[in-house]
Amino acid sequence: MMRIMLSTMCAIAMIFLVGCGVVQDSIYDEDGPNFIKPDFDRSIIKSIDTISCDSTLLYLMGSQSETRFQVRFRVNVDNISEESWKPEGAFVLRDLSDGKHIVYIDAKYENGIKIFSDSLALFVTIEGQVPSFTNKNDTAMIVDTGNAINLSVSANGAEPLAYQWIKDSSIAAGMTSNTLTILSFSLNDTGEYRCIASNKYGNDTSRGFIIRYCLFKGGVRGIVIDSITGNKLSGAVVRINPGSLNATSNSNGIFEFYCLASGTYAITISLAKYKDYAKDSIEIKDSAIKNLGIIPLIPTDTTTKLRVIYEGNGNTGGIAPIDGNRYKLGMVVTVLDSGALVKTGNIFFGWNDKSDGTGIGYSAGQTFLMGESDITLYAQWKILQDLKITYDGNGNTAGAVPMDSKLYAPGDTIIVLGNSSGLIKLGYEFAGWNTKADGTGMDYNAGYKFAMPLSSMTLYAKWTSAISLVVTGSIVLMSMAI
Repeated sequence: MMRIMLSTMCAIAMIFLVGCGVVQDSIYDEDGPNFIKPDFDRSIIKSIDTISCDSTLLYLMGSQSETRFQVRFRVNVDNISEESWKPEGAFVLRDLSDGKHIVYIDAKYENGIKIFSDSLALFVTIEGQVPSFTNKNDTAMIVDTGNAINLSVSANGAEPLAYQWIKDSSIAAGMTSNTLTILSFSLNDTGEYRCIASNKYGNDTSRGFIIRYCLFKGGVRGIVIDSITGNKLSGAVVRINPGSLNATSNSNGIFEFYCLASGTYAITISLAKYKDYAKDSIEIKDSAIKNLGIIPLIPTDTTTKLRVIYEGNGNTGGIAPIDGNRYKLGMVVTVLDSGALVKTGNIFFGWNDKSDGTGIGYSAGQTFLMGESDITLYAQWKILQDLKITYDGNGNTAGAVPMDSKLYAPGDTIIVLGNSSGLIKLGYEFAGWNTKADGTGMDYNAGYKFAMPLSSMTLYAKWTSAISLVVTGSIVLMSMAI
């Protein structure tokens, strides 16, 4: 016990009791680092004890029976929890977390005269010490009689860890490992099971395993979606009557009820920002699952004015087009063209909802449905290259190929030239141009228009045989164009 003399007022003794491991065990010693001098104008704590537990006791005892104490506990120098004035005894400091903690101690006589005020500091390190379960989400299980059940939990914390299962808030005798096995499930086994893990630093309780016996095999399921966007909705609360059972749609919008007897049921579905949904006269048989299919929920607020913003994305001239419309969720948006936007050395080739072009691409005139928030469309640019169209005689024996001296950018319009310089190939007739020398590519005739690709291209003369054979009796006549 640590005794403190307070001038001529009174003598007060204070004991700090720790119900778990203490790294520096000196808090009971008057010569230790937590000894509080009677000079309360400064009240300097010389050192800080380190504990590894999430709750502890502060025991205060006065030398006179009329002494009253008040403890104000500041957690990590942020939040204060305060206990009312009460007689000497144990003050419980709960829910400690890692870090520095300060306990402020006041004392007074019953008549209200304050006689003592000081503080005690401590440092808490419980991470990795006090047992803790990561998964806290309860699990519901429906089991037929005779089936085996295996429940398993895993807690973090300093070893050794002790486990104790409880059923419906009562200790389950003999169930003292992190697994619980029921070899043959019976009606008496229905209930809620949890496991308590403990060590010398504290304890934690696992999620609940709620086990029910399924007398009937009937059920109902459905998928909840947004009526405008078609997105699947999670978190929708579904209630079914009779029975007053609740279910919540999962990340795929699915909800399910099981173990329903044959009969007529009704469901209601509620979700924030959506109108409530109700459906009655649902006929369910106790041997089958009724599938309600897609259930669309209607948003309650479709008046939000949303914008489509166009961004030049590095343009050097012109301004991005402005869409002055304001849209509601699900309205049709028509994509604008580039207007007067230019970027030196580049060519515009559409819009994208990500500046680096990795998102969804849009072209002028394309339409899409407005989402739940504003959307920005970024101009997309391709580097302008000096592209050429070259004509190849492809084996010609006379004449010359036409010359196109223009330089093109990707997307520019190309007009195919004709045989303007009198290309000739002995025994063949000129039949246009092809993108491959063997004629297996794409054919182009004079005057045809197409968009310049991303690289230069060559058009090859296409030749067809000009030799014809005429058989008259046994005489073969051959004619050849020269």
